[in-house]
Amino acid sequence: MSLLMEEYDRLEEIHNKIIMDTALSGELEEFLHLIVKSGNEAEMLSYMRVLGFFSIEEIVQHLTQEKKNEGISTGLAIAGGAILLAALLSK
Repeated sequence: MSLLMEEYDRLEEIHNKIIMDTALSGELEEFLHLIVKSGNEAEMLSYMRVLGFFSIEEIVQHLTQEKKNEGISTGLAIAGGAILLAALLSK
């Protein structure tokens, strides 16, 4: 499934917040849901497996426990950037 233009814009906005380390846990969760909706769950998980997360649900559960984890933020930034770049190149 693809995202609407406003959803891509929101994905990019949250991605920038992740890079700046200002994203709230709710925004990180929204980011993950947009990644899943965009059809890029497998790509996201390939990055997150390195951190020991094997499902989106595991990542969301970790985020809802309000644990600060720089590794998750870095993984989301890398994966999100790759997914956003792929979206731009496919247009």
